[in-house]
Amino acid sequence: MQLNNDLNNMQIYCDESGFTGNRLLDADQPIFTFASVASNEEEAQFIVEKIIKDYGIQNGEIKSGNLVKNPKGLRALDEILEILDGRYKICICDKKYTIAGKFFEYIFEPALSAKNSIFYGMNFHRFITDYLHLKLVTQDKSAEVIFEEFYKVMKEGVDTPTKSLFQIINSQSDLVLDQIQKFAHYNKDSFLSEMDGYLGEGSGKWILDITTECLFSSLGKWGQKIDILDVYCDSSKPLNANQEIFNSMVGRTERKSQIYEQFNLELPLTFNLKQPIQMVDSKSFYGIQLADAIAGSFNYAYKNIKDKQNTFSLKWMNKIFQDESILATYLGGDYEYANIKNASAMLNWLTLNHIVQKCDNGLPILDNISDEILSLRQLMLLNPPPNVTLWNI
Repeated sequence: MQLNNDLNNMQIYCDESGFTGNRLLDADQPIFTFASVASNEEEAQFIVEKIIKDYGIQNGEIKSGNLVKNPKGLRALDEILEILDGRYKICICDKKYTIAGKFFEYIFEPALSAKNSIFYGMNFHRFITDYLHLKLVTQDKSAEVIFEEFYKVMKEGVDTPTKSLFQIINSQSDLVLDQIQKFAHYNKDSFLSEMDGYLGEGSGKWILDITTECLFSSLGKWGQKIDILDVYCDSSKPLNANQEIFNSMVGRTERKSQIYEQFNLELPLTFNLKQPIQMVDSKSFYGIQLADAIAGSFNYAYKNIKDKQNTFSLKWMNKIFQDESILATYLGGDYEYANIKNASAMLNWLTLNHIVQKCDNGLPILDNISDEILSLRQLMLLNPPPNVTLWNI
């Protein structure tokens, strides 16, 4: 069968792998992947039935969770990826990095929002996120306590008893983590006020889940190539609860994007849906089975990315990082933003320490903050910290 390469005559099928909802620190599922593939039911049926026949797959359905467990199954997935090469988008999310980023977004951002451009401009958000991610990866107990509190707030919302929330426990073993916890304690009211009426029910129930974010990013990218999107997703509780944002895109012909000049990046904010997103079952839609195969393949590949003997992982991770198929929503790096051997990270550490001291003294965080950060920078240049080896400020 000759595959149809006219994207405007295809549907978009979506599925995920590694779903744990809000439980982003689930030890058994550290990676979340979300795949979207352009195809149609006739084509998808042909591919699925061919793979099932050629590889003797049981139960008449492609399930990546079973196929990644043996070499024969991996060969089947490899063939699917080869057939559909260039026809899919994949989001890959390291959940520990995700929860660290969410912590900044919901705990720090409300308190800094009036002057957040200052902090984003100096990568303060990356400093906090990288540091928390590092502590989670190394299984630091103090970090785990902070995130237990964070989960509690996200679950109970404004009904959370605030007296003991992010209680200050001075720890000389990790001064940065100590200051992060203090910031959370001092600014918990601004966070709870910001989230009032949102946490707990409906879409707010899934506030830490990243399924909706991945779907939106994927459809934004598809919308740059396809005029009208006809989208089918494997039934999902978070997506069922978050339909409003997608329903607003039905028949929306205007194109809006946000430009990030420093990264030469254009982030689509709109796309045009033919109809509301259809929530369907994989047994009834062959295209969903293809999306499942892609999502599961890259979940497996990313988990095994450090295994130099894993030819499947090496092949597909090397390939996907070289083209535009990947939408790396939340992936940690080498923690350079938290490495205080870098002057920029040291400046962010001094800034965190400074704003927490202002909290200690009952002073508004943002008053004169721009001048105060410039003074901290000037102080560093006049009296260079001995451990700083890279001057990038």
